[in-house]
Amino acid sequence: MYEGSLSSKSRGDVWISIGQDVSQSTITGGLNAFDSKYALGLALAGFLVMLVAPDSMATSQWSRKYGVSCNTCHSIFPRLNAYGERFLKNGYQDPDNSMPDGGTKGKKSLNDDLQLDQVENFLGVRLNLTPFRMQTKSLTVEGEPKSKFTFGETNWFQVFYAGSISKNLSIFIEAETEQGVALFNWYYLGLHHVYGDVVNFQLGNVSPLEFASFPNRLPQLPALKSPVFLLKSSGGASGANAAEDAVDMSSARHGIQYYGWTGPVTWWLGIGPGGNSAANVNDQTNLWFGGRYDVGDDMGSIAGSNATFWFYSGTDAANTAGAGGTKQHTNAFTRISPQVNLRMENVDVQAAYVMASDDNYTLVANDDAAKKKVSFSGMTVIGTYMMGKWVPGVQFDNISSTDNKTLERTYFTPVVTYLWKENVRYSLYAKMDLKSEVTAANATADKPAYTPKNDIQVNIRVMF
Repeated sequence: MYEGSLSSKSRGDVWISIGQDVSQSTITGGLNAFDSKYALGLALAGFLVMLVAPDSMATSQWSRKYGVSCNTCHSIFPRLNAYGERFLKNGYQDPDNSMPDGGTKGKKSLNDDLQLDQVENFLGVRLNLTPFRMQTKSLTVEGEPKSKFTFGETNWFQVFYAGSISKNLSIFIEAETEQGVALFNWYYLGLHHVYGDVVNFQLGNVSPLEFASFPNRLPQLPALKSPVFLLKSSGGASGANAAEDAVDMSSARHGIQYYGWTGPVTWWLGIGPGGNSAANVNDQTNLWFGGRYDVGDDMGSIAGSNATFWFYSGTDAANTAGAGGTKQHTNAFTRISPQVNLRMENVDVQAAYVMASDDNYTLVANDDAAKKKVSFSGMTVIGTYMMGKWVPGVQFDNISSTDNKTLERTYFTPVVTYLWKENVRYSLYAKMDLKSEVTAANATADKPAYTPKNDIQVNIRVMF
């Protein structure tokens, strides 16, 4: 969601202030500001929903390829179930086959060295819409906090190409269009079964939490992400000290990630230059590793439950190319996260705790007395319960810090989802900000000024 005035023609947000009269001219002005291309986008989105909804088999590419339902790999999309996670790390191949089928399933063999798949076995589409959203105290009008109402927001439209090229090779490429912005975040090449199951690689833009119990990429409640996972390293840096390669914990970054598994244990190790290799001009690298244990089928109702330990260490830099002998500024940081996932019949509960430390949070000069170490911790717990087509859920988030109180947050979010089809979900979110309000007049170093903001939204997601 973008913040700003109604007069901006670069986006389609419309806000109405609670308790304030809104004239017809104000509404007309808002409609005039609604760019025609977004109106066209909404019309297309509505058409796609109607097109997809009647046929639950018009789903993602792997459903078409293998002739199975979405629920084979998803408990509730985009959340992967235990089988879907095995399918992912097996290079988009059936993990229960005695031999990898990436070179044969759905393929046409032109010669001994060339097997081609059908386009529909690679191509998938996702759509994310928010028909209604209310964000309390998100606008300041004449010095007073007002609520913001948004109607018909087209969050993003994704086209992704993914699948097995052969038993040893796969691709994942995701192109996303938001309002006025084109993104190309997720893309990597997978090398599989280099040495049995124990040697595999991902090369490209990867997530260091891809195989964790709490990956934060394909969540149960997709309109929410864990706020502690999204906090970036060197978060206090700005201006001349801005980090050249700051990263959060779960988003895509350029790197090479090795992974393997045997029995109930999966492990991975990765290295990368930071958040954006195109903009990264320094000599620093980041390293991460993790291990996960999965409960086997012999454990009955809790089969598929798992636990993870994950560690990330890196160094941000600023002023690398500083002229006149100016020194490079660096910030060494660590992130540690134990995680668990309980899967039991219709229950799916994920919990993650994070311990984080930056030794130069504001990225000031290394010999400057203002260099400040900041530590913080946080946790996120998500739980859902499948009740046929209805899926109630809840998410709790908390961030605390003794060094930087501005980071502290506490959210409680009940959610109810209705699965119209396996590939069409409607969700109502009510994100409640539980942190107490502190006015500017009463603010102190230990209690900085803060205005809690609640967020209620209806979200529609489609994949086919």
